Amino acid sequence: MLEDLISSPVEGYRASCFSIDRKRLDKVQKAGFSYDSSRIDFSSHPLYETINMDGYELVMPNIFRNNNFFEFQVSTYSFYRKNIPISGGGYLRILPWYVSKKLIKSYLNQGELYIL
Repeated sequence: MLEDLISSPVEGYRASCFSIDRKRLDKVQKAGFSYDSSRIDFSSHPLYETINMDGYELVMPNIFRNNNFFEFQVSTYSFYRKNIPISGGGYLRILPWYVSKKLIKSYLNQGELYIL
């Protein structure tokens, strides 16, 4: 329906609240999407699923590939051996901007790819 409305293909998918597992990710790929960005390395949230990336190649940090399908893992920041989200609309709204800006800048200074 969306493709008909915009007269253009929809290439990517992002599950709300990172609520996708591997079975559903496989369905996203089979549906013809080119990429997904529903993976986050943060297990402390009760709604977030963990996507098993077996069979995917780690192209670079936070980017996985299975054939011509890509998974872009949303960026987190390692803090005392825990990953904390520094990306995504909710986290950018919850944290004061100066905190988000400092965490993102620190992340980028490490030469990492930041995925929002």
